[in-house]
Amino acid sequence: MSILYQFKKLSKDTFTYGIGSVLQKLITIFLFPIYARLLTPTDFGTQDLVLSVVSVLVMFLVLGMDSAVMQNYYECEEIERNKLVSTFLWFEFFFSIFIVAFISIFAKPICIFLFKDPNLTNYFRLGIASVPFSLVAGAMLNTLRITFQSKKFIILSNFGIFSQVILAILLVVVFRLGVFGVLMAILVSYFLQAFIGFFLTLNDFSFTLSFYWLPKLLKIGIPLIPAALSFWVMSYSNRFFLLQNASLEEVGLLSVVNRISSILLIFLSAFSSAWGPYAYNLATDKELARVTFGKILTFFTLFSMLAAVMLSVFSRELILVLASSIYENGASLVIIYCVSSVLWSIIYIVGIGTGLAKKNYHYTISVILGAIICIIFNYLLIPIYGVAGAAYSTLIGNLLATIYMFFAGQYYFKVHYDLKKVGLITLVLLGAAYAGLQIDKFYLVWNPELVGLKVIILLIAILLLFVTKVISKSQLTLGMSLFGKPSKI
Repeated sequence: MSILYQFKKLSKDTFTYGIGSVLQKLITIFLFPIYARLLTPTDFGTQDLVLSVVSVLVMFLVLGMDSAVMQNYYECEEIERNKLVSTFLWFEFFFSIFIVAFISIFAKPICIFLFKDPNLTNYFRLGIASVPFSLVAGAMLNTLRITFQSKKFIILSNFGIFSQVILAILLVVVFRLGVFGVLMAILVSYFLQAFIGFFLTLNDFSFTLSFYWLPKLLKIGIPLIPAALSFWVMSYSNRFFLLQNASLEEVGLLSVVNRISSILLIFLSAFSSAWGPYAYNLATDKELARVTFGKILTFFTLFSMLAAVMLSVFSRELILVLASSIYENGASLVIIYCVSSVLWSIIYIVGIGTGLAKKNYHYTISVILGAIICIIFNYLLIPIYGVAGAAYSTLIGNLLATIYMFFAGQYYFKVHYDLKKVGLITLVLLGAAYAGLQIDKFYLVWNPELVGLKVIILLIAILLLFVTKVISKSQLTLGMSLFGKPSKI
């Protein structure tokens, strides 16, 4: 099979299995202006803090078993595959219920310790109540993805997304329940998604808990737990440093900046959802995989960085449209979070060798290193620069983790990446982002002519990519062909 076929297949999988992530981000964007106008900056900060703890619980309680299932699934006989995914599902469900119940009992002292505010206890309990249902729904979606049941995957993912938005509008907009309504919408939507998923995956799961597969899954997955916790540190610990050195309003501003930059995740999440099954399946042909992975990094960098720069150049306009002018000073930070997100996605490409060798501890090491650096710079920069310090700390931590995974991945599975071309793409596009930020500084009050100037900047950047031969006509043709139908030529 040709490289062109592999590119088309990955683009098809990215669309199919990433559509749920895409819609989730679109719904988040849809709800964002509603929340920004109905919630105060303090409320925004409150829900962001609670959801950050919910995120770390999900990351911890999944125990890395989703990756372990993916790494073993394609090597199993058919009857063992059912035992494998069933063990994952039921262990996740019962283990998470036990942990969440235990945490709920001590919710008040936990809130005092984490948030310095016992008044957040009820919000905290409501938030973590969604965790078991989130894990069950995630296990079902993961199984549908690795078994390539695209129609059921789309149905289940879309159901959860649209149920959440309907409930959010009802509880937050109609009944004006504020943060309580946001968290209740999340809880009920995950419960409904798990309930519907039960019927969609009846043939994939059984009431089985295999004590043959459980230790195998835990052996592979448990080394990933520190990575999950470290990832949370890199992504969310800045909230708590801000809370100590600033206020909930600053946390709210950070949340708004993250919401704007998360628009980029529409593409990145779609790609990441498709990448794992695609890469492990392709790796059965090692030589084809080496060549294909190398080209994928170049194209991924081009498209993701171009999207990141477009988003950052127009971040001021997006904040004014989706939120309000009180958050306008956060526009300059969007590019930092966008680049951080791109770096995190690149980790999965350049570090694929560690996954193929089943040396998952390298991923754990990389994220722990990134988290340590992130904490250090949070401590040093946030008291001085506030939200900007938090953004730079995240960027530095993600960069270090990416560098480590590049060398670790190359050690186990050598791939010839065109690093010169990747560097040129990054340099040219970051230059465009910088130019856009400088133009914004000249206009203290927003002016419509800014849009035209920013479009010109982007066009000049794209032209430079052609002039420097980073993009050629043949490469552009190859890139556009990704949207065609795969052909095994």
